Amino acid sequence: MQLERDMQNLLQDPSFALPYWNFAIGGNKCDICTDDLVGAKSNFEQNLLSPNSVFSRWQVVCEFVEDYQSLGTICNNTASSPIRRNPAGNIDRPMVQRLPEPEDVLLCLEVNLFDTPPFFSNSTESFRNTIEGYSEPSGQYNPTVRSLHNLAHLFLNGTGGQTHVSPNDPIFVLLHTFTDAVFEEWLKRHTTDFNQYPLEDAPIGHNRQYNMVPFWPPVTNIEMFVLAPDHLGYAYDVQWPSRALGSTEMITVAVIAALVLVAMIFMGATCALRRRSRKSEVLQPLLGESYPHYAEDKENTQSV
Repeated sequence: MQLERDMQNLLQDPSFALPYWNFAIGGNKCDICTDDLVGAKSNFEQNLLSPNSVFSRWQVVCEFVEDYQSLGTICNNTASSPIRRNPAGNIDRPMVQRLPEPEDVLLCLEVNLFDTPPFFSNSTESFRNTIEGYSEPSGQYNPTVRSLHNLAHLFLNGTGGQTHVSPNDPIFVLLHTFTDAVFEEWLKRHTTDFNQYPLEDAPIGHNRQYNMVPFWPPVTNIEMFVLAPDHLGYAYDVQWPSRALGSTEMITVAVIAALVLVAMIFMGATCALRRRSRKSEVLQPLLGESYPHYAEDKENTQSV
């Protein structure tokens, strides 16, 4: 939200809102990698951005992570190489040459628990680990899988696919905005309370009452575990795809529909038979032996 406000001030446009990149479209094309958006691929160097994009002149900072880890130095924002991006170009890893499918998001939204022990990248049946992309979209942990958020990063095959420098690529913000939109939708569908957020045993900075890092001013994780429109002042305009019925579900629906149809036919036949039986009944006279005196008076009147 602070980034959004800064851009509103920069653009002198209070209505500006951060867009999102719905990366769950399948296929091997980056639909927003155009020069009027985040930059197309260069015709001269496949790993660079087109010179027609303003982002082709951006340079990466904090690139040499080995120096910071081995020497203990702090990144001083020195610019180095330009942004690199080659979507679906990692021929050594075929599994990251396609974007996630719409069905993957829907499966992820059906994972019931926010997180499960050990609250790390090997958690299973954990929504947090699933949207992050270390599990199958259905929530089952699989060490060979990269899906959803992780897969979208790796698909970019360049600056955006490296953890320590990925924020240098402007697509980073759009990717994470959509990831947050999925999280928001999950909160809506599951109406969870704060007790689902791990109180302890998560990595540093990830327990319920821990301050999120490296954000300033300090804010605890649990303060973000809320519905955005009600508590944070923003909402997402996302049309979520509907899930197609599987073969088992289609059979179940067909059986139920057949039973309902049989019940309707039975009820209709029963009503028709009742109407026919009523018409065939012999109508009894209204006045008869039950009123002998009136009957006698009637006979006398006729004889007179």
